[in-house]
Amino acid sequence: MTTFVVGHINWSENELRLEKIEAQSWQTAVSVHSKFPWKDEAQGDQPDMSDPEQFKQTCFDCDCMMNWLEVQS
Repeated sequence: MTTFVVGHINWSENELRLEKIEAQSWQTAVSVHSKFPWKDEAQGDQPDMSDPEQFKQTCFDCDCMMNWLEVQS
């Protein structure tokens, strides 16, 4: 397992939330973040998470931003 710090901010609340998450990949880490925008099916289809830059652009298009750092121990 790898430790990630995943950040989420949305432009309507301007609240930055950082969470420390243990996961196998950045894709898993962002998808278990408490503010992951696509937890609810009402938000639409899951974004393509094969390319990190495309995922970040999809978040931006949905009025939020997500980013992550891999923590080195």
